[in-house]
Amino acid sequence: MIYHTTEIKTKMKTPKLSRSAYASLICCFMAAAAHAQSIILTGDTTPTGDLGASYQGTVIMVGNTGSGTLDIFQGGNLSNSQAGVLGAAAGASGTASLSGTSLWSPQQLVVGQNGTGVLNILSGSRVNAADMYIGLEAGSTGTVTLDGAGSSVELAPGVENGLLIGNNQGSGTLRVLNGAQLLARNSLHTATGTPGSKALIRIDGPGSSINVTNECNLGMTGESLMEITNGGSLQCQATQMGFGLVLMDGSGSRLHVANNSLAIGTSAPHSDAVLSVDEGSSLVVDGGIHLPLVSGDTSSSSRGELTIGGNIIPGNLQADIFFGENGLGVLNIAQNFTTGGYRFSQTIIGRGTVNIFNGTTTFAREYDYEGSTNVKSGTLRAGHDNSFSRNSDFTVDNNGTLDTDTFNPTTGSLSVTGFVTMQSGGTSNVLTVAGNYTSNGGALAMNTVLGADDSASQKLVVNGDTSGTTTLHINNLGGLGAPTTGNGILVVEVAGASNGVFSLLEPGYLEVGEFRYFLTQVGNHWYLQTRTRDGVSTPEVSIACTPTQLSDADNQVATCTVTLAAAQETDLPINLNLPTDSPRYTSTCTTPLVVAANSSSATCTITAVPNTTPNDGNVTAQLSVAPPTVPDAYVAAGAPAQVVIMDADTTRPPTNRPAIPTVGPLGLALMGVLIGIMGLVRCRKHRSR
Repeated sequence: MIYHTTEIKTKMKTPKLSRSAYASLICCFMAAAAHAQSIILTGDTTPTGDLGASYQGTVIMVGNTGSGTLDIFQGGNLSNSQAGVLGAAAGASGTASLSGTSLWSPQQLVVGQNGTGVLNILSGSRVNAADMYIGLEAGSTGTVTLDGAGSSVELAPGVENGLLIGNNQGSGTLRVLNGAQLLARNSLHTATGTPGSKALIRIDGPGSSINVTNECNLGMTGESLMEITNGGSLQCQATQMGFGLVLMDGSGSRLHVANNSLAIGTSAPHSDAVLSVDEGSSLVVDGGIHLPLVSGDTSSSSRGELTIGGNIIPGNLQADIFFGENGLGVLNIAQNFTTGGYRFSQTIIGRGTVNIFNGTTTFAREYDYEGSTNVKSGTLRAGHDNSFSRNSDFTVDNNGTLDTDTFNPTTGSLSVTGFVTMQSGGTSNVLTVAGNYTSNGGALAMNTVLGADDSASQKLVVNGDTSGTTTLHINNLGGLGAPTTGNGILVVEVAGASNGVFSLLEPGYLEVGEFRYFLTQVGNHWYLQTRTRDGVSTPEVSIACTPTQLSDADNQVATCTVTLAAAQETDLPINLNLPTDSPRYTSTCTTPLVVAANSSSATCTITAVPNTTPNDGNVTAQLSVAPPTVPDAYVAAGAPAQVVIMDADTTRPPTNRPAIPTVGPLGLALMGVLIGIMGLVRCRKHRSR
């Protein structure tokens, strides 16, 4: 009832209230009503309507065959002794939202049974249940979001399934965000049951956590993706990853497998699982990591892969690593930051693959694992004499570096396309290859005191065979030069078949004072041998082409030969002044033209191009020896070589020839009559006989 001002004065005798005051008072009453404790179910639900601030029931159905919603506001308390189901039938949808300090306590909670279910637990609200299913059956979709500090789910101990996400070809999503927490006093299962299930778990933000007191089984029959980012954490007991991916990223992010082991890949057929620990996150496994968990079955196709990486802050691994017996486990170390380095000291046991990417990784303990070690990019550095496993085959790719530091490591076999360096050490370090050594244009850097035969030097020792080509980078540590009277300074020692070719950087020798050191093979081994500069003759180089003239009518070829006065022990590049380009000929001559070691000549060709243009004259192709790139490498001798391309189709001008006399028409007629008379006479004589 609205009273007039005079009535208020006479009847109520209270102070006058303005219209604005009334409006404010009404708004306050409306706001209080809107935010009071309440439980409201609308749409296709059981029960339905406003249940007040507190309600105890049996089954709560939200979206039985149609669409329904459940809202629990501001400390509302809903308890049901049986299941709470969101999205029961196929095609149905149910959404429940909790806010404030509201509490829902079902016996069992199903979010997406055969239909679509959504559960939002916000701003400090809570759910307590015995167990929870998210995406339970084929075609179902369930999504649960916990957001904000104080928002939580707690599942009771002693139940069979605990927390199940994605089952029997259903799809389930769980998000724990911004400090929310989930405590499962039982177990966690994702992507289980009939193959084809899908599961997604995201734990994001400082304080956000999932704590499982028993085992975690991730991606048992279907694809499972878990993201632990920006300070989120997961703790489980024994943990298995069958199919799918776990991504960890951000400082403070943590996965802890307490008092038990983590299997990345299981014995299930074709199991394939990947875990990535990146950018300041931590993986702590008390009982070790199996890559994959395969025992006694060397033919198993199961695969497990673990990556430790970081661009600014390294990922942190606290676990021993056990490769599965099928050899299909992979450990990737991908520390991308360029400052400092990463020291890896975890145990590696078994047979598998270790890949190094970017940055500098130091193996800081002894290793004897089997399989392969691949330096894809960045640097792998020894931190111990036995830190490179002698049972592993090492490969150094084009962008990779293998660094022995100050140690004397041994590899299994060694294949080099990139760079191997020993130069962090002194002059006595040895890199030993227990198997075969292969190089495809790789480089090996070492320290040597350039002096006499007994001078100190690092060396490569190969117990097997060598093949391919390797360039040696020799750093002289204080050597003053001295004659080597025997084999020289040993730098490469080969026990098996010595088919590899080792050479020095251009110009093919090292110079100290009056001495030049050349790399020479003696038997199976390679030595640095000296010659005095005075005793080193500078070879004369000449060039000549044969033949010196070509016709442009039929693809004639001239061979041009660069000739040394004396063969050299190393390849010698000869610079040439090449002929100018012309459409009248082609050339295979290039600069430099390399004269191979122990050879005295190299050749190239000039070929005439067929030409039908008349009167275009002759052209000359000229080559000559240019000065060497390295002073005194050779001296040019003789004249330039020339090849003349002759114009074979020149049209010759007419000459003044005497005129041929003619008899004219009358003469021809008389000649015909005369020939006829002679024939008649001859015929008559023949008859008279």
